[in-house]
Amino acid sequence: MEDKDGDAMEDKDGDAMEDKDGDAMEGGESALSAECLPGGVLDDAATISSCSIEASQQVTGFSFDATFNLLAVFPIEGVEGEAMSAMELSGRVSPPDGFEYMISLGPEGEMIEIRGLAIGTDAYTQDPESGQWYKGTPFDSEFLSVVPLVEMLLPPSDAGATLSETLELDDGTKGYVLLYDQPDQGSGMEGFGFPGGDLTRVVGADDFLTREVRIGVEGLDNEVRDLLAITYHGYNEVYEIEPPQEYITLPDFPDDGFEPGSSEPPTILGLATNEDGDIQVMFSEPVHVQGEVELYVLDPATGGWGLPLLGGSGTDTLTFDADAEGRPPLVLGESQIAGLTFPGADSEIADADGNWPILDFEPWTYE
Repeated sequence: MEDKDGDAMEDKDGDAMEDKDGDAMEGGESALSAECLPGGVLDDAATISSCSIEASQQVTGFSFDATFNLLAVFPIEGVEGEAMSAMELSGRVSPPDGFEYMISLGPEGEMIEIRGLAIGTDAYTQDPESGQWYKGTPFDSEFLSVVPLVEMLLPPSDAGATLSETLELDDGTKGYVLLYDQPDQGSGMEGFGFPGGDLTRVVGADDFLTREVRIGVEGLDNEVRDLLAITYHGYNEVYEIEPPQEYITLPDFPDDGFEPGSSEPPTILGLATNEDGDIQVMFSEPVHVQGEVELYVLDPATGGWGLPLLGGSGTDTLTFDADAEGRPPLVLGESQIAGLTFPGADSEIADADGNWPILDFEPWTYE
């Protein structure tokens, strides 16, 4: 298996990951309905989607590479292109219960790589600095919430796709490009506070397996960027995921038997100005902040800027500095607050259960 740079990923002992026979082996071909004609001759999106559902149900494993870019929605002035990537993810899914991944966080040249794997209900995470493996999910691992999207977006979305074009894939075969407008909750976007967006799916014209998925959203600067992009490959390779030979077992969460992320995520109830003129964001329950989190001020001329957090982590109200040094002054009755931004690679907000909040709110006028 290869990482995001095309290099072989290493296993728990630092050796290249191979399948159980030492090779990357391709599985057999799937058996699809007679209407699933190969060669890129179909012109009906509903038929292509139906064939893709059949093909996905026969998959016995796959590899993936993904980029999750939260700054697509809340761009930061002067940060462009690949530097805007907030998280990269690669790995392997091996049914019935094996999952292996590597998460890369941070700007190019300063990335932190976090490896992990799951076998059934047992999860293992490797500390990026010491290399020590831990059994259990670390309490500060809210970033793992993006991992379920890899499988969530693999099966075709609901009906309503349109066939955009047929193109040639990297392996020389053809692929169908399907477009889905405003994906619903099944697309996974609701969990990140973004109810809409355009979903693009590339499906192989011979095997009808998903090769690529992209979710594009319009940022506050009116530019459309990919919030999430995933490529799928290595279908049906024979691969066995095994636990690390040495690990430390983490203590259970205070609520014994609790599964992180299983409860409802927090929501934003509203914004207000306190007696000092600073801005308070009220949540439906206490939230915890890690790293830098800022409140985004919309400015059509410059794109906007962020207001730093003053405090409130661990409570249901976060307070942001309305008069921060080096930031333009806010204007009563005019300045628009449009959302929250996460400048750092480790920037996160989550409740005590590890749920990311739904960050939707209407633009709010400073008052």
